[in-house]
Amino acid sequence: MLLKRHLIVYQLIPVVGYTDLKNKYDKLDSGISNVILLGCGSMVDLESFLDIDINEHAEPSDEYPNRDGQSFTYPITPETSTDQPYKLNRKIYIIDGHRPWNLDNLFGSQIISCFDDGSAVTELSDEKKAYQVLVSMNDEDEKKDSEGNDNEDDDDDDDEKEEVEELAETENDDDDEDEDDVISSSHKRKREEGNDHDNKRSKKRLLRENEKTIENYYNQGSTISTSSALQVYSLINEIGSINIDFLWLAIVGTTSLVSNHRELYETILPVFKEEVKRLDVRSNTASQSASGSNPAVGSLESSNLINGIDRDTGTYTIHFFIQTMLIQK
Repeated sequence: MLLKRHLIVYQLIPVVGYTDLKNKYDKLDSGISNVILLGCGSMVDLESFLDIDINEHAEPSDEYPNRDGQSFTYPITPETSTDQPYKLNRKIYIIDGHRPWNLDNLFGSQIISCFDDGSAVTELSDEKKAYQVLVSMNDEDEKKDSEGNDNEDDDDDDDEKEEVEELAETENDDDDEDEDDVISSSHKRKREEGNDHDNKRSKKRLLRENEKTIENYYNQGSTISTSSALQVYSLINEIGSINIDFLWLAIVGTTSLVSNHRELYETILPVFKEEVKRLDVRSNTASQSASGSNPAVGSLESSNLINGIDRDTGTYTIHFFIQTMLIQK
């Protein structure tokens, strides 16, 4: 209703599972600029799963300024796609209460934006640091691999050749060149090799620690942290367009949690009750001013709304909502 009110053209596409989501995403017109995923998308790496090429959604301009005031050009590479503010002609928004978050969506994508209740900022600081470290280390490894796999063998051969040449030169040098120089050079080389070995061990330890942090986060198990309907209602409330109709839709959507997530439903329930009371006062005041109608009407409607929330099952409420929408259409 909000989109209709602002004359925004949109299309609702129901999906059943992620395979269906991918099939229908692939059929979207290239001119679609915003894709909103409701109740899905948070737990999978969408860029990989949907085969999204960020180059296909970048505006065909010559240059865009980056954060340092410098510039960059095409193509967009995996090493730069997560840290450059590219101007994109499509954005994907995720409004989904399923957890855990896929950290690639949350921290590693320019094209994907995730709506959260704030827990990602307060509770996932360690996971964010670990994720960024792993991405940085992976980029370094890919850069080394791109330079060729034979470089290490060539370096080893060069080192051996240089060592032989140094020994030969030492034997042919004048008598005034002391053998201590050769011993000092050998010790220096061993120290450098030892430092390289320590650096590799430190890097492996850092890799294991951060991988363990990410693994522990994903191993917590899947759950639902909030209602997607409540998230949408909160967004509408932020822009000041809330009314009793939007509250009703949010309540209907949240009743889907009753059967499998009763505890979460009971946690959200007081929020909606307070909203009903708050909007009831405003609605009654407006009704009395506009038509002088009986104030008991508004109270009765709000009372029925609260009773609908308190039911053990949301079946009646949902059916009533569907019938009402059919009449409106």
